[in-house]
Amino acid sequence: MSLAAVFGWFGAYLFISIIAVRLPEGVDCAVTVLALWGLIFVCARSFEDKKTIPEMLAHGGIRKVKASVLLFTFIAGAGLNLAYSGLLPLLPLPEEIVGSYVDASAKYEAPSNALMFKTVFLVPVLEETVFRGLLGDRISRFAPKWIAIPAASLIFAVMHGDLLWCVYAFISGIVLTWMYFRCKSILPCIAFHIAFNADNYLWAKILHLPDEVWAYAVSLIIGILLCLTGLILMTKNSDSK
Repeated sequence: MSLAAVFGWFGAYLFISIIAVRLPEGVDCAVTVLALWGLIFVCARSFEDKKTIPEMLAHGGIRKVKASVLLFTFIAGAGLNLAYSGLLPLLPLPEEIVGSYVDASAKYEAPSNALMFKTVFLVPVLEETVFRGLLGDRISRFAPKWIAIPAASLIFAVMHGDLLWCVYAFISGIVLTWMYFRCKSILPCIAFHIAFNADNYLWAKILHLPDEVWAYAVSLIIGILLCLTGLILMTKNSDSK
């Protein structure tokens, strides 16, 4: 895919993201679906030089990986979310930053089915295709990976708007972009991202942590262990070296 096509899609995605957050939830979800189909159309037009569907998919970063790799990246994504959930309450953050984070997160506290479907399934597919399969991959073609990884992660972070969201999106982006280069596929990244986003809803239903420092510390430690274990097992089971 040409670099022009990548940035053309990125500009459209940014525009859609700005508009979508101002729309009712059902319309927000519909806009995201249309954006997904738009992405497929752009990719199809850009892959005209590829003769077969497997060639087109591989060119876009969609390559087969072991089921065990997907499982371990799913575990890692769930663990990172749990680690964030324990870390944020422990940080001595200014009230302005915390207030901004709470306001930004308010629409996800009692989400509609449409919003949950969009957040858990559509957003991971869209963002991993754009930021790892397209943007990160193309940056790595003219820059070393130690530049491509933080560069793609920084753009990914800026898209999230709120300061705290940007910070943890940058950290997550580092992990996801490294994972993409390691596995040479966006599928593990999508599995990781789905687990991370789904756990925004699941932990609140499964875990009822007391508002105590020790509880958040335990959440942080368990989350880190789960994330690291998942990434280590993913690395050992990955075909890429």
